[in-house]
This record gives sequence, structure tokens and C-alpha cells, in this order.
Amino acid sequence: MKRVKSFFVFFTACLFFAAPAFALTAEVADISNREYYGAVLREVNGAKHSIDVAMYSMYAREDEAAGAVARLITALGAARKRGVNVTVYLDRSPSTGKANDEAYRMLAAAGVKVFYTGMKHKMHAKLIVIDGEVVIDGSANWTNKAIGENDESNLIVRSKEFGAIKQRFFAGLTTGMPKIESADREPGADVPISFLTDKRLAARMTRAGDINAFDFYIWLLGQCRRSGNKAEWIAVDYDVMADHLGITIEHKKSLYRNKVRACAQKLKQRYGLIDYHLNEKNALWVLPVFTEQENYFKLPDGFWDYGWDSKLNLREKFFYLVCCYEGARALPAAYWRCSMQGLAKKYALDRSTLSLAATALKKQDLIEVRYGRVQGDDYSDKEVNEYRVKPMLSPKVRARLQENMEKEFGVDTFVAAREAAAAIDRGEDLEVIGDFADLIRKHGKGVVRLALEEIAEYKHNNPLRNTAYIAGIIRRIEQGKE
Repeated sequence: MKRVKSFFVFFTACLFFAAPAFALTAEVADISNREYYGAVLREVNGAKHSIDVAMYSMYAREDEAAGAVARLITALGAARKRGVNVTVYLDRSPSTGKANDEAYRMLAAAGVKVFYTGMKHKMHAKLIVIDGEVVIDGSANWTNKAIGENDESNLIVRSKEFGAIKQRFFAGLTTGMPKIESADREPGADVPISFLTDKRLAARMTRAGDINAFDFYIWLLGQCRRSGNKAEWIAVDYDVMADHLGITIEHKKSLYRNKVRACAQKLKQRYGLIDYHLNEKNALWVLPVFTEQENYFKLPDGFWDYGWDSKLNLREKFFYLVCCYEGARALPAAYWRCSMQGLAKKYALDRSTLSLAATALKKQDLIEVRYGRVQGDDYSDKEVNEYRVKPMLSPKVRARLQENMEKEFGVDTFVAAREAAAAIDRGEDLEVIGDFADLIRKHGKGVVRLALEEIAEYKHNNPLRNTAYIAGIIRRIEQGKE
């Protein structure tokens, strides 16, 4: 792909404004695409008095200190320490949700004055004003993708008059302070991070197909969640555990109980994850082995409450844990991104296993996958995917929502919409089903079917397999009829 060389040019411009109209002279520099980051960093590092930032999306992670966004946030903190008055406004509208929360925490920890806006409507600006006379404006959010990959148009305007005009924007912002404490994270059981990252544990179980050991340990973590105590011996009901592990309960109790005890023994001796003992009545007691330095991520309570611990196969359970962990590292309810090759290397499982698991979880509406764009025909330069763990719906809530959709669109349309959603691996995603129901209601089943046939040969990870693209095909089909 041909790359256009970036350039940095200054010129004099007359800027006109209405009500009342006037003209001013300003020095303007084009800092589009890859020029943006370096220019912003230089200006922030050179600020003397004030920095005001209004940013729709500031996607940062505290553990990515080397990332462009993290470095910009660090620069704002450094400016604050040297006496610069730094104020940042971040969007918190429903469309953004909690995606800016990590940046908020990082800025607040650095002593920066940071506020949320957009509680009732979206604050979509990407505006920076430095020392009242340096204005940086354009399309780029503070995300690593916008800074490092996207085509973004941005300018620096040096003018005290123009700076004063743009500072009025900040004065008109309405701020609010929603709760962002850990209490608003989805509740769940603590899973030791090492269970995933240590290749001798969950990955080893998955490679070996040792689903009994995996399920026994995850069950134990769920029991710890219910008891609220990690350092407590937990009694194991042999019948319940045998049923949970899929072990046939014979008439002779010793046979299936021996299998349960053998599983506990494996978790202790092979994996070092538990301790256990038998009392005088041969009752089994287990204790998870945790260290004081252990860090955790959350596995939602719905994993057990809604039966996913028995519905998912081993590779799907493993990848769901990966999604929970990576999502927690990214932000609550935020997307995380990584190539399948990178995941395979990090978690010691082959790409095929992880890809199949991701597709299955998407089909069951447990995760959302945003497939990276494809530049060529062979997928060799495909961009990495983005993932997000979706909130779990109880069967009762899902049934009620489906019933409401059937009433709104009619049963026939709902069934057809669900079949259409299944054709792009989203048959359980109620939002996608609703999108297809709208398309069917507006254009008819036949036209929607024709559009689906056009993308039927696309690979499952082709980003064009989505309702927006299908709607575009439908518009083209309808225009062809005219």
C-alpha cells in the first residue's frame, strides 16, 4: 500500500466568524495522521500557564505505560507538577459509557483537574487549548488506534484571539461526577490471574482436555465467592460434584467417589492449586491455595447462576476467562484488542482453538467481536480484532425481551430476523435481531435474503458481515429496482 509522506507547513489564514463577523490572522499547521502525537506532546511539554482538554474518547490503560495515550496523560501530569493549570473534560454519555474511566483515574491520580461531561448528551469534541493561544483541533481522539493507525485530520492554530474564542467552549460544558468505584463492576468470583497466565495451569488443562480438573477448580472459586472467604475449607458433596463433572453415579458409592477424590488429588499434586483431606467418614474437604501477592480478575456470577459452567466446552470456558481478564485490564465494559497469533503466544494454545472458541462465544452472545479490517484478499494484512465481554442476561430476562420483540415486530418477522442474525453468527444477539427485524419490516424478507446471499461466501471473521454493511447492500438492491 502506497504511503503518503506526512508534511508540516505553516501559513497565514483569515478566519471568518458570523454574529458578529470579523477576521483574524493566525499561524496554522497541518498535523494530520502520524504528525499529531509528536506535535501534541511537544506543545504539552512546552506549556507554561494552562492546558485545557475536551476529549470525547481517551482510552488508556494503566499497565500500558509505553502506549501513546498513556504517555500523553503522563505529560499532562508532569505539566501539573511544574505548576501548569491543567483541566480535562471527558465524555460520559450513554454512547461512551465507562470507556474513559481509566483515563479519569490516571489523571486524577496525577493531580489533574478532570471532569465528566455529556451526562445527558454527547460531548464529541477533540479540542486542546494551551496557554490560551495554541489551539489543537480536529478528528483525533486520544486512543492508540486514532493516534497510530487511523486517517485523522488535525490542525494547530496559533492565535490569542482564536484561543479566546475556543476557550468559550469549555465554559459552556456541563459537568457531572458519576460513580466509578469498583462497586459498579459486575460482581463475580475472584480468579487468580496466574491460573491463566501460568502455562502449566489452565492452558495445560485445556491442551490435555482435562475438563474435570478445570471444572472442579472453577467450581471451588465459585464456592469461595459464596462463602466470602478464600481461606476456608470447603466440604464437597460427592453426588453434587460427580454430577457437575459428568461422572456416572454407580450403585457402589466408592467408584464415583474415588473418581472425585482422584480429581482433587490431581489438582493438588499436578497443578498445585488446592489442598485437600478426608475426615474420619471419608468426607472430602478442599482448600484453594492462594498467595498473599496474588492478583485476581472477576468471573461473573452468571457463569454459574445461568448454567454456562455446564453449557460451554473447555476451550470456550478458557477463552471466556481470557476475555474477562483482558477486559478487566482494559476497562469495565471496554474493548480489548489482540491478534490471534498474539493470544496464542500469550496463552500457549493454538490459534485454531482460540478462534473456534471466540466464534462460539460470539454466537452465544457472551462476547462481542469487532473483526479487523481486511486490506487484501489473503487476510495477510488484516487488522487485529477487538473483543468485549457482554453483560450476562438471565434466561427469564432474555425470554421477556424476546417476547417484547415478538409483540413489536410479529412472531414471523422475529423468527426471520433471528435466522438472518444467525447467518452472521449473531443469532442470540437481541440487538442484531432487532436490526434485522427493522430491515425486514422496511424492505421485506426477500430483499434481506438477497443481501445475505451476497455475503454468504465471506469468511466468518470478515468485518463486512454486519448489519450496517447489509443495509448498504439492501439500499443498492432497492436503487437497482428503480
